[in-house]
Amino acid sequence: MRRRDKLLGKLDEQRNTAEHALDGKVYTVMKRGWVTDTETGDKKRVDRPKNVRAWYWETAGVWYFQVRYGAKLLDLGNDKPTIEVGDKDNLLEGIDVCINATKDGEFDKQLTEIAGATTKKLRR
Repeated sequence: MRRRDKLLGKLDEQRNTAEHALDGKVYTVMKRGWVTDTETGDKKRVDRPKNVRAWYWETAGVWYFQVRYGAKLLDLGNDKPTIEVGDKDNLLEGIDVCINATKDGEFDKQLTEIAGATTKKLRR
């Protein structure tokens, strides 16, 4: 469930980023961090912009979308990590399909495999 929630959060982030990009606006995601004051040495909690990498792109007028979990690509059907959504009007619909598939648990097996591969590397 935790992996599914993490992926849903990232997909929601991608949907918001795509929605704003298609409208010609800039969408900024903020993350919390710590900054040490150089004069006093005190640490303060601050919000700073987070770099969100787009999982979608356009090539020759055709838009594509892929789903990532960490640095790994998820298989979106037929052993393909990328889906062709057509024109930009279908991009948000394609992201919504991936969100619904995640909610239905269709990526749970892949998420477990990816997390298991990472755990095996850490044990060595």
